[in-house]
Amino acid sequence: MKLFVSQQFNAPTKVKYAAIIWTIIIFVLIAIPGNQIPKVSDWMDAFKPDKIVHIIIFAPFSLLWARYFWLKNKSKSVSIAISAFFGIFYAIVSEIMQYYVFIGRNGNIADAIADAFGVAVGLLIFNVWLSKDN
Repeated sequence: MKLFVSQQFNAPTKVKYAAIIWTIIIFVLIAIPGNQIPKVSDWMDAFKPDKIVHIIIFAPFSLLWARYFWLKNKSKSVSIAISAFFGIFYAIVSEIMQYYVFIGRNGNIADAIADAFGVAVGLLIFNVWLSKDN
């Protein structure tokens, strides 16, 4: 199984499609009207689960795009830089869209920071993974 996953994740076209699909999933998630999103109980408010969700959805975004760019150009620093730039750009744009475009949503700076932190987590995982592969 590990060999199969490793081979699939080393095919640039498949990684690109996975990254595109994940980017679309993020867009769909941020476009869901606010009244359609399940509410968490009051005791969970102390843990700010929405920030954790932002981190969880943006980490794979940057990991997948970094892996794709690395497979295309074999430069770790270029792959990380491009993925960081586009990840943070996408995070900011998604919050602006939630604030101005999507009904019942409210974009804010704290969410953009959580998104950017998710991008950083994904790139850290990519960096560790790449170090282990080489």
